[in-house]
Amino acid sequence: MQVGAGDDLIRNAIKECDPEALRELVERVVAFVATATQPEVEPAACRVSVDANAGVVAIDGAPYGLIGSAAVKDRLADFIVAMIDADGEPVVMTDYGVRTREVERQAPEIINLIDSQPGAGSRIPRNRLWRV
Repeated sequence: MQVGAGDDLIRNAIKECDPEALRELVERVVAFVATATQPEVEPAACRVSVDANAGVVAIDGAPYGLIGSAAVKDRLADFIVAMIDADGEPVVMTDYGVRTREVERQAPEIINLIDSQPGAGSRIPRNRLWRV
């Protein structure tokens, strides 16, 4: 609402003590205050991204090259993308042809990103995946 835009409404509501005009005024003021005082909220941003073609995992913008043959890098990239897409839910490593030893050979930053539970699968916990 622009300054002065509701002047006539205010004058009429006060002058005539019109309950309907007062109600409309209150509703407008409440709506204005609600929109004017809401803080801008940054959307959550994913901390992890994968460039499968380059065999690189970026964590908070820092790149970490995947280690292994081209086939291993492709499988690892697919597996990490699946964990990102799963949004904290477990993903079965063998569904992507990935072996534990292949994950253990990666940079410590990549290893520390992943929680693995034998029999339950592997995941990137939400608190490590999203920046809020």
